[in-house]
Amino acid sequence: MEAHVSHVNEEENEDPGAALYGNFINYYSFNPPENRLSLIPETLLENIGLDERVLILDVGCNSGDLSVAFYKHVLHKEASGNDFPQREVYLLGFDLDQDLILRAQSSNPYPQNIQFIPWISQMMQRARQS
Repeated sequence: MEAHVSHVNEEENEDPGAALYGNFINYYSFNPPENRLSLIPETLLENIGLDERVLILDVGCNSGDLSVAFYKHVLHKEASGNDFPQREVYLLGFDLDQDLILRAQSSNPYPQNIQFIPWISQMMQRARQS
């Protein structure tokens, strides 16, 4: 019995393609952030913090669409709740994929309150190479 061995072009094998880190670059065009936000239980945001400032961390923020939508969602909940004072809300998103971070940064409507950065390890690796 002969075993069939597939020969893959070496160049194709080394090319990581569009999803270098397993991210789906156009994820939110198929899964709108609003659909994900609708899954958040109302009680999750009831005790978001007692301080005047709230920091939200989005690990694996992709292109930032859900980050921005969640930020707006939190601001809306803050504005609609009259039983607690208005707080400063900040969001920090990071991802492994530099291209997605660049996309998030360029489309960020709230740069004073939302920041997108590449994964810290990548930044340290680049600094060592300089």
